Amino acid sequence: MICSQGFTIIYKECLKVKRIFKSNTSPTASKLDGLAIVDIKKMKTNFQVSCFLLCNSGADLPADAKPILDRVFHTTLSPCTPLEIALGSTVVTYAVTALLNMGRLKDTVNSLTFLACSFHSMLQARKAADLLPFFYSKGMNNPVCNAQLAFDTECFKIGEACGLQLVDLLTDCNSEHGTSYANLREYSLAPEPHNVQKAAPQDIKYCYYEEELLLMVFIHSLAKILSIDSPVITGTIHFYQAALQTDAFTSDQNLGSLQVGHKDLVRFGAKFPA
Repeated sequence: MICSQGFTIIYKECLKVKRIFKSNTSPTASKLDGLAIVDIKKMKTNFQVSCFLLCNSGADLPADAKPILDRVFHTTLSPCTPLEIALGSTVVTYAVTALLNMGRLKDTVNSLTFLACSFHSMLQARKAADLLPFFYSKGMNNPVCNAQLAFDTECFKIGEACGLQLVDLLTDCNSEHGTSYANLREYSLAPEPHNVQKAAPQDIKYCYYEEELLLMVFIHSLAKILSIDSPVITGTIHFYQAALQTDAFTSDQNLGSLQVGHKDLVRFGAKFPA
């Protein structure tokens, strides 16, 4: 199995085989060109292989299998355990990169409303769009909007737990600008006011990153006080911290470190049942 996303661990009880070999990555650096052509740029000089039933870290591959694997791959194979394969760097490389670049993806066919489509065509015609991407039009495609809504839903639950009636993100955006867009993608593609001169941040130290991280830590700590799960918020914080190489949980934005409790929240507007 090549890059099989935990196949051994998930399906080992269902399989009636003597051995399961898995690699942590593709043996080649390659890309699919069209539907039938694979462009192989180079063979990798080393990659990891596990053999299920031999799960001790550092255990060598079976003697009778080594000649076959050497003949197929012509490279150095490093033996490891199935768990090490499942936790390998491939998922980090692709998943994190994809997450942080979702805003650069093209909108899928039929995912835009007619109005959003017309806005999109208008913005594509602007020369500035070819130089630095507009933060809203290029950075907030439908997948990113979906992630924003998931984040917003968690904030909404936190607000409800405090007895607050929050306004959802789209309603708030429309209210701020006196608009009536049907969804966040329409809003983000509108030629004005956001897609005029403001380009996307070009530096990880930009305020959108550092300042928003501190705000997220605050919201996360509030959720913890209220015993509310916030996986989207928590995950976003961890990715930001990794990118910025910082530990924001030690900042003053963490209400837990300040020993803030329910009584303190009431002082700032929370309305808990008596």
